Amino acid sequence: MEKNKTKLITERIKTFDDALKEVERLAEGGNDDLGILLADYESNADNIYTKGVLAYIKLCIIAAALNGGWVPKYKEEEYRWYPWFIVWRKEELQNKSDAWIKGHNIHMFGGNSYDASICGLAFGYSSLSWLYSSLHCSACLALKNSELAEYCGKQFIDIWAEYIFG
Repeated sequence: MEKNKTKLITERIKTFDDALKEVERLAEGGNDDLGILLADYESNADNIYTKGVLAYIKLCIIAAALNGGWVPKYKEEEYRWYPWFIVWRKEELQNKSDAWIKGHNIHMFGGNSYDASICGLAFGYSSLSWLYSSLHCSACLALKNSELAEYCGKQFIDIWAEYIFG
């Protein structure tokens, strides 16, 4: 076995380019769905009008690479994980110290979803003038464990921001 393949996936996938190479390798191994995903990436890579779409496709590629071939089956007993973010508005941070901001600006943890009905493409919900809001992750961005979800959210935060804020 090649030395690079024996490393933990989080040691091998540090950048989007690393994830892209991993998914290309998986697609060459016969995964037609990943081949279609790569074609979607290539057809949107230079389109300035689809920045949010491109970010989503990049995150799908990253999730596929980190999952290493695992694909959710969407059964009730199956857990799927994704990064969860709390993002503060500038006005909410005005009276906070730098230390507080550093510790609280974005929280990250893995969350599970065992009910596919709430795991649709960017399902959002808000009530009471944004006092409460919720955004559920696309099923294609599901990860196989909480550690990968946390890693994906932290390591690829810039791409997540492009996806969430377009």
